[in-house]
Amino acid sequence: PPITIVIGNPPSSDTVASDAPRTIIEAMMDDYRPEKSSIRGRQNIQQGLSNEAYRFLRWSTEKVLKTGAGIVSLIMPGSIATSVSFSKVRQWLDESFDAVYVLIFDQDGRADQRGNSLFDVLQGRLVLMCVKLDGSTEKVNGQIHIEDIAGRSMLEKHEFLTKSENILSTFTRTTVRTQDHRWAQGAEFDEILWGK
Repeated sequence: PPITIVIGNPPSSDTVASDAPRTIIEAMMDDYRPEKSSIRGRQNIQQGLSNEAYRFLRWSTEKVLKTGAGIVSLIMPGSIATSVSFSKVRQWLDESFDAVYVLIFDQDGRADQRGNSLFDVLQGRLVLMCVKLDGSTEKVNGQIHIEDIAGRSMLEKHEFLTKSENILSTFTRTTVRTQDHRWAQGAEFDEILWGK
């Protein structure tokens, strides 16, 4: 049967607990990597892709895209939104889905940004929701919508997450920077300085 909805909280670890062959998923992971010609020297920005959460994300998106329409909603490491390691992941998702919703709800505790964390982990967390509409078959350069509640108190986060109305209406549609495809509100930069 077709898979139209994937919801989950995949393991977020660089350590693989299985000895199963990974040839199929590793081939799919190439969609998340830059072209070999653009990788310079000993560049090590792709190490983050060894995290199991990204393999699960790629598997989930493949199942929904093969069906032709659906939603993938996963709790992911917060670094997917802004880290240079995941710029190709963000670009691929933007080109493959009609809309991407990003709800940032925990800051990264490893950078002394931790505040009122919903999860007892150091790594920041967000909910990633990718939407593919029925009949949409081309690369779409979809819409990115972001809501950041990471700086709110635990009570404010709880109130936001348990609202009865449509919380997606509170998300802000964001223009994505073409240089790195960051998913961040107000991610403005000096274009001239960037080009140097």
